[in-house]
Amino acid sequence: MKIIEITDGFLSEETTLKVAITELLKERQDTFNKLKKANPAFVPNQHLYMAHIKNCKSLLKKLNNKYMS
Repeated sequence: MKIIEITDGFLSEETTLKVAITELLKERQDTFNKLKKANPAFVPNQHLYMAHIKNCKSLLKKLNNKYMS
């Protein structure tokens, strides 16, 4: 598990959230890919990894849409 320290004053709220979600997404994708490479036929808790990845992508998309409008 990776801990991301969020501090005030350096990044906007939007950027801070995007960085945190992007880091989580990258970690989940990397872990999932390693597990899949080790055993392509079976990835333990595959549905959870897929749900986390989907949720992170959805949150990033919503953030982009919210701050772009």
